[in-house]
Amino acid sequence: MKRLIFYGVTVLVSFFICPANSSFALDFFNGRLHDVKGYVNWSMVFRMHQDERDVTVSSLRTTLKLEGLLDIITTDTVDIKFYGLVNYWYDGAVNADASLRRTIRYEDGGSHGVKESTRPNCEEEIINEAYLDIAYGNFDIRLGKQLVSWGESEESRVADVINPLDVTNMIAFPDWENLKVGLWMARIFYSPPNTRSDLSFELIITAPDFQPTRYPPAGNGIFFPFPLMPQGLFGKVLHQREHDRPANDWSSMEFGMRIRGYSFGTDWALSYFYSRRDTPIIDGEKGMGEFIKLAFGLPHDDVYTYPHYSSIGFTFARPWDRIKSVIRGEIIFNTGMYYQYGDKFEFVSDKKKRDLVAFAVSWDRDNMIPWYSYWNKSRSVTTSLSWYHYHFLGHKYNKATGEYIWWESELHRDSTWDVLTLGIATFLFQDTLILLGNFAYDFNRGTTIVGIIRYKPGDRWIYQIMYQQLNEQSTARMANQLSLILKYDF
Repeated sequence: MKRLIFYGVTVLVSFFICPANSSFALDFFNGRLHDVKGYVNWSMVFRMHQDERDVTVSSLRTTLKLEGLLDIITTDTVDIKFYGLVNYWYDGAVNADASLRRTIRYEDGGSHGVKESTRPNCEEEIINEAYLDIAYGNFDIRLGKQLVSWGESEESRVADVINPLDVTNMIAFPDWENLKVGLWMARIFYSPPNTRSDLSFELIITAPDFQPTRYPPAGNGIFFPFPLMPQGLFGKVLHQREHDRPANDWSSMEFGMRIRGYSFGTDWALSYFYSRRDTPIIDGEKGMGEFIKLAFGLPHDDVYTYPHYSSIGFTFARPWDRIKSVIRGEIIFNTGMYYQYGDKFEFVSDKKKRDLVAFAVSWDRDNMIPWYSYWNKSRSVTTSLSWYHYHFLGHKYNKATGEYIWWESELHRDSTWDVLTLGIATFLFQDTLILLGNFAYDFNRGTTIVGIIRYKPGDRWIYQIMYQQLNEQSTARMANQLSLILKYDF
């Protein structure tokens, strides 16, 4: 409770001691350390529906993010810089909601999960990026921990498969850059002079340090849609996933390459990445046998596996002046990926290797609405319409036993999966009030709706209310939430 009071007082005091004029980036050491900037973000998340857990406040988080660029060597032939990005947070929800604390202890099997939910557990979770950037001639080499973006889509990651995600504070329609887990790697760029289509080449080799998807402790976060399980079982599952992660040896290294160019007014890229699944699967019939031992508290071996696969991707973005729009898209072919094979009761009998084809096409446009734009001083209404299509190759369904392959569309037997999304944004009252809406219709699941009201009186302060609704089957409505957010940029 003392920490909760401290963070609350800190936020209130900052209202009075911080000016509300434009944001800026600080410089230090005679300008060698520059572009130092960041933000403080305070958020409170309320659950709109309660189940047997009776949790109301699921997050009460204060986040500090800070980045900066340090010039080390600057000459006519070589330029060496160091870039750092750190992120620290404290979540006091377990102090504000006794039901949340009790639920985490019950589902995680002890008090360890309570501590896990309040702050980062190690330095790896605090340091998002830390790398040397060496520019020499037509080469640019980055060595260290990095975040990589290879995609064009916003609502779902298609070709952007390099960095795993931290979903400990997950919301619908997220900013993927805020959820990515940094990886230690060597990233080499080469831009040959005087080439057609302005070609550039990129090579990535990661260190033998595998990082899986990061989950919150059992009883918190994205696991609320699931029914309450026997005491400690969910915690056992998550701890076993962490235990079974690959060893940090040569087999954990990942690599990829990308060619990027500009042709006929289109920015395009062709990529290849050899990786592991960031989220594991049960290791077939053997793994399911070990899982049963785990559930009953018996001695057991490894349950999960993180198999390798290859991803081939193509992305493009093209302005279309005739209709005042931008068309973006990407397509991927994931080959050699292992999937779970089992029945609708989630009993795993095997694992199968299959391929997946997916594409996303987006149409972005600034729309001038005659009566609205005149009243709102020529402000437009921005829309982004996207179509995501996934096609699972070699789909297998055994009608006699009811067994089928579980893939990205989860526990149903469809071989295709389509999602339509629409994003709308408009600015009011000299751009101080921003209204945003995001809608997604999933042909296999249901509809997700997110509405945001954002007040931005200057370049520093942002006040935001966000409502998220998942119109899915079963208990997924337990993920419906209302978020209050206060952000200060500096």
